[in-house]
Amino acid sequence: MFKFLKMNKEDPDRKRSREEFNEIMLFVRGQDIAMRSAVGHAVNVANGLFYERFESLEKFMNHDRAEQMKYLGALRKFQESLPENDVVTYLGFNLFGKWIAAIVANDNELMLLFTEGLSIITEDAPDV
Repeated sequence: MFKFLKMNKEDPDRKRSREEFNEIMLFVRGQDIAMRSAVGHAVNVANGLFYERFESLEKFMNHDRAEQMKYLGALRKFQESLPENDVVTYLGFNLFGKWIAAIVANDNELMLLFTEGLSIITEDAPDV
């Protein structure tokens, strides 16, 4: 009788990622322009390093899933290695990592949502 309720239930990992992304974005967007710009710059740095390594999103997607997951693991390891007071870099790389995870999961809806959010905080940030 209530089968439709189960069909629309969001995957818990996807939901957690989406909620964390939105929470970070809400926090960043509530900061002054300098902080927003700094986090956006960290996203741009992460993006620059990604393109330096893989050259394009298409080439990244041509790698097998194990290689893609290895890259995600390296991003997380880098975030964990940051000093506690480097919140800006942590937030930027975290947001970028969530975008990459959505791509690896082939979740176009989530990827587009994350792309939109990232474009907002990177528009005033210095390029790399």
